[in-house]
Amino acid sequence: MGSVFPFGEKALPRAPRRSEGTTLAYVLGAYPSALHIRWRLPSSRPEGVRGEVTALAVADEPTVFWDGSGAERLVEEWKIRVGFRTGDAAGDDGHASANGNGSSGRGVAAGVLAPLGISPADTWFNDAVDTFYVKHGGRTPQQGDVMRDVYDRFAGSRPHRAPASLPPRPSPASLVDTAVRLHHGRLRNDLVESKSPLVVTLGEEARSVLAAIADTASGPTTVALTRGGAAERSYGRRGEVVVDGWRMGWLALKHPGNSDPYWTRLHDEWIARAATGS
Repeated sequence: MGSVFPFGEKALPRAPRRSEGTTLAYVLGAYPSALHIRWRLPSSRPEGVRGEVTALAVADEPTVFWDGSGAERLVEEWKIRVGFRTGDAAGDDGHASANGNGSSGRGVAAGVLAPLGISPADTWFNDAVDTFYVKHGGRTPQQGDVMRDVYDRFAGSRPHRAPASLPPRPSPASLVDTAVRLHHGRLRNDLVESKSPLVVTLGEEARSVLAAIADTASGPTTVALTRGGAAERSYGRRGEVVVDGWRMGWLALKHPGNSDPYWTRLHDEWIARAATGS
């Protein structure tokens, strides 16, 4: 059956999002996000299944680092594709609207590109691994938990629905290994094709992948994004990377989805330095 979202949309590899003109920055993340809906289950749902999911991933995002624009239209188009039956009667799927979309795309635009004075239109976006993963476990239920405990139980009561089958998010080390083994050529070719003078990696996984696939890497960005004095001194300081002869400046920053106070402080300090050109 392959990788399938709730309600039946297949998960497919996401292509890079190319700049509209001259590329001024290349942004590399870990893996793509998805189109999310707020799902109010029908009153005819199975007994014991909760009545609403705030943000359920149901399809690939339209482009990597999407900012959420046009989400309502995309959800309406998705309903047609999957045959979503709006209503509360037996056999209906409930009610769906767009919710929780584009946070990474907006976060990169505001928290990474704007301090650099670069527009998203002049940016080339890509991910180390080009397919969507779902998280499981944690202090609060994650996407994978909700799909199993809510959607899959609901699907079991609807003959026209099947369980979701999306791959779980791998460990950081496994994700890096997968990217380096299976996406080495794709990423190198894309970096060179972009002709970007600057590459920005978001999070330790993306930083590790770039360091591993590059011909050479030097400077502060070769220091891992782990807590401690080395990160304090190196965060946001430019390094350099060479891929197939193409030389780029390199910034290794936190992912916009990382709200840990430690990394938020370091990132805010970087933004302040960027504003003064230091």
